Amino acid sequence: MELIDLPPEIIREILVHAVKVRGIKRGLRLRLINPYFATEVLQALYQTDLLEDLVENKGLKRSHDTWHIQFWRSYLVHKITVNRDPKWGSLNIILHIAKYLCEQTGREDDNTLRVFVTAMCYRPYRLLEHERRCRRPFHADDVKNPRYLLQAAIVNRCPRVVQKILDASNTPATILDPKISTDVLGTPSLLAGEYGDHTTLSIIFKSTFRRLDEKREEALSGAVRQGRLDNIQYILDFGPVNFISSSHTIENGLLSGTMKSLVADFPFQLYSLLRERHSERYPILCDTPEIDISELLDDVARYSSRTDIIENLLDAGAVLQSNVAPRDQTHYPSRHYPDPADPRWPWNALRRAVIGTNEKTVQLLLSRGADPNSTDDDVLWHASSSGCLGIVRMLLDHGAEVDRVPKPPRTLDTNRLDSPFVRAVLLEHTKMCLFLLKRGASLKASGEEALRRASEEGLESMVQFLINHGVRANLECVKAAVKAGNYKLANLFLASMFRK
Repeated sequence: MELIDLPPEIIREILVHAVKVRGIKRGLRLRLINPYFATEVLQALYQTDLLEDLVENKGLKRSHDTWHIQFWRSYLVHKITVNRDPKWGSLNIILHIAKYLCEQTGREDDNTLRVFVTAMCYRPYRLLEHERRCRRPFHADDVKNPRYLLQAAIVNRCPRVVQKILDASNTPATILDPKISTDVLGTPSLLAGEYGDHTTLSIIFKSTFRRLDEKREEALSGAVRQGRLDNIQYILDFGPVNFISSSHTIENGLLSGTMKSLVADFPFQLYSLLRERHSERYPILCDTPEIDISELLDDVARYSSRTDIIENLLDAGAVLQSNVAPRDQTHYPSRHYPDPADPRWPWNALRRAVIGTNEKTVQLLLSRGADPNSTDDDVLWHASSSGCLGIVRMLLDHGAEVDRVPKPPRTLDTNRLDSPFVRAVLLEHTKMCLFLLKRGASLKASGEEALRRASEEGLESMVQFLINHGVRANLECVKAAVKAGNYKLANLFLASMFRK
């Protein structure tokens, strides 16, 4: 009987045990075995304590990547709604406030509770980092905190609850103040721009708490970040446009808003709205009245699979790929974003899309003429490192060199031969290894290095795979296995070395 033929509950138990034994990185690689496991492995990982230990001990690095955001958001929702008694203070606050909203709206069922919780986990990195830094236990009084209740009501679009909280006699004067260190969700005015409707925005603006210009600027920043053109127009039309104090109000959330907006030409419509309201009396302070569409294309290609946005930016004249020789990578970059004036950093949206594993975007860029061998020499290397066989196949179909080794510092060690095939071996991606060999990958060039690296990592299945394909072990492989404490592999190498 095949594993896939077992009952779902047994498969889940097997996967939970496998993930615990293999750890997070190797556990997630189980998704490569079968498409069915893509979701099941994540659910199994959520049931372990591995992610909790990672958050508490190391913290998380923020990312615009859609997949990462959704991964951590799903984790939090599972932890809050399934466990129902999470030990973390912030998560307990969200659970009890969601129950309060259910009571206030008259919808006390599990589905509504999950909807409310999901909405409040809109920014998972913030919640997890807040919990890691504060490490405060949950108190029953937290649920009565009017600021928490207001934030939750805004995010879940409950204007009647928002009005009730602001009209209450015991509401503190600081309820709409800027960011407070104990905030779980965010500044109310900012949230109103991001998630509120026009009714909610009107209630916030008409309230006597805080100055109107400060509330409008925060709300505009939130609306830009979420790509809410309807809210942007409402905020701009609510009175004189005399509240934008800095270009950062617009620019900081432009990338996020572009990817989240329902329209493909969000940045162009946004700047059109701003230009229409610019006047000598109320000038709109934007340092860059025109959008750097090439930079925007590079970032959208990395963090989103929105091909409609990519098409729109390309049609508007964004640079698809700088037509230059592979960039000099002997020095680490001095800045995060590419600079066209710096020959080490020409534009290459294809490379960014490959790093982001956005398969549809890669397909579009290749169809628009992107060359996998131009501008950078590590495009196929990144595709292989990501484990995305579909992208590797597309790159090779468009002429990528199968054995191309990136120049330093892209490789982990400048003295090591780190080819796409080696990366596939380290991922334990047998299908990709076979595909690369079929497309001409040379075991003579990288077989020994792949075997040595696999022995260092203790990847017994890949060691056997390489030996079966004719890679001969050497003394370096034996030393690597002994150093890793894997004497079973060391004996296997010795046996293969002396085999006739």
